[in-house]
Amino acid sequence: MKVDTVPIKVERSKGLFNNLGEPESLLQLGRFRRDAGLTTEKDNQTFAPFLEPQGGTIDFLKRKAKELREILGYYDIHVIGTTRAEITISAYELHCPHVEGTSATLEAMQTEQQTEDCSLEIFGVGGGDEFKTSLGYGEGLETEGSCAAIVYSIPAIYELCEVNTPDGRKQRFVRLERVEENSKRIVGMTLSGEMDACQVVSFDEVPGSRREPITVQFDKGKYSKTFNLEVGWSWKSEAKVKLEQFGLEVGTSFLIEKTAKTELKYSLANGEYIAYKPQNQLKWLWRVVSPVS
Repeated sequence: MKVDTVPIKVERSKGLFNNLGEPESLLQLGRFRRDAGLTTEKDNQTFAPFLEPQGGTIDFLKRKAKELREILGYYDIHVIGTTRAEITISAYELHCPHVEGTSATLEAMQTEQQTEDCSLEIFGVGGGDEFKTSLGYGEGLETEGSCAAIVYSIPAIYELCEVNTPDGRKQRFVRLERVEENSKRIVGMTLSGEMDACQVVSFDEVPGSRREPITVQFDKGKYSKTFNLEVGWSWKSEAKVKLEQFGLEVGTSFLIEKTAKTELKYSLANGEYIAYKPQNQLKWLWRVVSPVS
């Protein structure tokens, strides 16, 4: 298996805390409350006027945003610890029939002006900022007789925060403080067990999926097959990030969108196969019905 890599550049946009006092913070409040666990009856009463503010003028929204900033000031949110962890994202999966003599390659069909083939947006955690970057690789990914993935491990700094709530609790929550710049720790890994979608997906025909039976029986040579993944496809997922220093695991949501066409090329040995593309996913899976000698 071969993986070439390119650097990652990170762009930052304001989360709840950096938007306090601005109308945008009203839209970010609901997510922050869920992340921080501020969902008791007393919390609900406190935040209700800001979750569905009535009126539509910009002056009204600005006034409500300033009131929200004052309310959160009463909660006395402060940082009690920081830790570094890695957000691990499997951005590209290349599946191949588990048959000796088969192979698969993944290649992005970039133009001369392109340096990436996917955009990645990491959503804010605990009211922290959001981050956007581009994902790319050089010559692509290759595998023989097994399934593989390109995995990005993106270093990030998380904060453990504490607040004083109106009902006397001290509530703790995790906040994503930043994603580190110029990170490019990108590795290839073999997928097996539950990590290998070929072994856990049902291959049922459902709306939006594609299912293609393929039979190969040559006296000499192999059969070549190509699938294309087009620009514009996107999917959301969540990475589970272990914060060992805090003894916690936090979910970090992200969105990946294709910005370049990708070709999946297969060289198939004799056998009977089913190729399957799940609904709203950027990968083709394989099932071996029966090898043909």
